[in-house]
Amino acid sequence: MRYHGPECYCPAICGQLGLGAQLYREIAEETGSDDPEVIDPIWRARSEARLAAHRMGHIEPAAALLTLLRPERRYAAA
Repeated sequence: MRYHGPECYCPAICGQLGLGAQLYREIAEETGSDDPEVIDPIWRARSEARLAAHRMGHIEPAAALLTLLRPERRYAAA
C-alpha cells in the first residue's frame, strides 16, 4: 500500500486513513498556505507516517515482535 496523490478522494484508502486531498486541505489550513512547495513535504511525511502506523496495526502480534527484536541489535539483560 502506498499513499495516493494530493488530489485523490478514493474512499478505500484516502478516505479511511485521512490521506489524499483531505490531508492536503488540512495542511493548507494549518499552514495558511496554498503553496505546494510548503504543503507537499509535510503532506508526504504525514502520509508515510499514517501508512506506516496503519501497516503496523495489521501485523500479527508475533510478527510485530520479530520486527522489534532484530538479530543485529544487542539487548541488555534485566
